Amino acid sequence: MYDAVVLDHDGVILGRTPFDTLREAAWEAFERQGVSDPDLAHVDDIAVGVDPDPLGAGHENWAPYNVYRSADGRWVFVGPSSQVQWEQLCEALALDLHEDERFATLADRRDNEDSLDAALAATIAELDSAAVVKKLRDAGVPVAPVQKVPDVADDDHLLATDALGRIDTVEGEKTAVNVPKSPIRSSAFEPRSPSPPPALGADTEAVLRELGYSDSEIEALREGGAI
Repeated sequence: MYDAVVLDHDGVILGRTPFDTLREAAWEAFERQGVSDPDLAHVDDIAVGVDPDPLGAGHENWAPYNVYRSADGRWVFVGPSSQVQWEQLCEALALDLHEDERFATLADRRDNEDSLDAALAATIAELDSAAVVKKLRDAGVPVAPVQKVPDVADDDHLLATDALGRIDTVEGEKTAVNVPKSPIRSSAFEPRSPSPPPALGADTEAVLRELGYSDSEIEALREGGAI
């Protein structure tokens, strides 16, 4: 991507991307994920690079299907997708919820989801996240710890499957970071590796030439302090 470029009557002025532009891009990113009315605080967090809090993982067709906070403060996703898995969940966590008529069938669990979530949350709150994950994985129940962005960037599985690429940064505290590679894989072509972003002003001459500026005009702008 090119750096932010603002054209006025006097020439070209380089500057950082305005916050309103970043906010608009973050808002559109939420909309592309199906969130049509995101919390403005979360939008601003994305725009300025703050790790946002989890937004939740409920699903209208399943119950339980949510994230729950464990004893060590980590969130854990739990989502049994069949009656068998629901019963396996209860057995793994030593619960008798599957014997409660309010939670007997999926329809019952959907109708009493708030009570079900509260009961499950109370149990998971007494266990460390690693214990919850192990118990449910051993029982064949879909479960996963909820990762934050820095955790995902250093995830062993993603690194081992070549899903991330390392780039050098041009600013910030870290000198190198992991970023997602294209998820599209094919035997017909080699996926492109991510490349470092340009430094501020690195593409100025290329932009001006595309706009029709000659070398002498570009040099004049540089001598005048416009770029």
